Amino acid sequence: MSHIYYPSIIHPNRDARNGMYPATSFYSRLQQAHNHLVGFRHKTVFQRTWRLGNKTYSGAASTNLARFRWRTGYGAQYLRIVGLQCVANTSTGDPRTELELVNVTDAVTTTAGPWQGYIDTASTGDEPSTWRIFTDTIAVTAGKVYTATFKTYDSCRPMALLVMEIGGGTITESVSYYCAANMVSDAPILDATREKILGGLGAMYRQNGALQVNWARDDGSARTRTSATAANLVDGTTTGTPTAATYGYSCDLRYRNSSSRTGVPVELAVYGSIPAGSGTVKVIDTGGTTHLTATVNSATPGWFTATGTIAASDLKFDLQFAGDGVNTLSVYAVSLVEYES
Repeated sequence: MSHIYYPSIIHPNRDARNGMYPATSFYSRLQQAHNHLVGFRHKTVFQRTWRLGNKTYSGAASTNLARFRWRTGYGAQYLRIVGLQCVANTSTGDPRTELELVNVTDAVTTTAGPWQGYIDTASTGDEPSTWRIFTDTIAVTAGKVYTATFKTYDSCRPMALLVMEIGGGTITESVSYYCAANMVSDAPILDATREKILGGLGAMYRQNGALQVNWARDDGSARTRTSATAANLVDGTTTGTPTAATYGYSCDLRYRNSSSRTGVPVELAVYGSIPAGSGTVKVIDTGGTTHLTATVNSATPGWFTATGTIAASDLKFDLQFAGDGVNTLSVYAVSLVEYES
């Protein structure tokens, strides 16, 4: 069923017949569909929940509770942030949370928040009457590499966090790849118009993909390993080829590849460190195939990346990590995104 917010379906027999002059109706429909993608086809970049009743993961001082990395999609103008907080496990201070965003491409740092929390003075539980919801919107730049750090202060206890891209209320030609050409009969068909649409569709296909997998421990601490034998990153111990029962991720990537490829391009980013030598984090499926591996080789914590492909199928994969047998690898966060340069 059609909807007023969705453009009409383009059909080749009606709108694009070989051997015929280009139809104005075809270009108009194509433009509408393309601009709809620019304005509304955006993604969730992070979501996390913490268990009710758990008051151990949030420290009295500043705590980096979660990190993630992604690439903003074309057409995205803002981040919508929605969170839930419960009472803080303290009787003093100023419990609050904030989200620090770094535009790595342009070296620009902005901070959303702070969002104030409650103080636990009566040792209450986590009943719904103690919940506080916060929302915020912050501007971002499309087509850029961003990293984010979710911080808590003075034992503030977030219970959930959702971060998603959205378009602007008004979409103009200042927005990347928005096409404002006037599609009327007898109007010239210019290269600039075709390049705007074809270039925009190509860029959005490569960089607006919805796959976003994020891992971090509840308290933001590192998972560590010295052994050169790779182990499951989620539980920290399980080794060997992943199975349906091991901790991992199930993703349906069918029909997300192009006609000339059997895989979906992805980028793996790992926030970690190692005092010397190098450690690795890899994506491995239940068939034992390693799809890509990121190498951590610095004593200074930072983001380390690798690119590769994952089979365009309905598959389950695990994140596994390993030291070099001598030096201890510390992994704080992992982000896996669908992306192609």
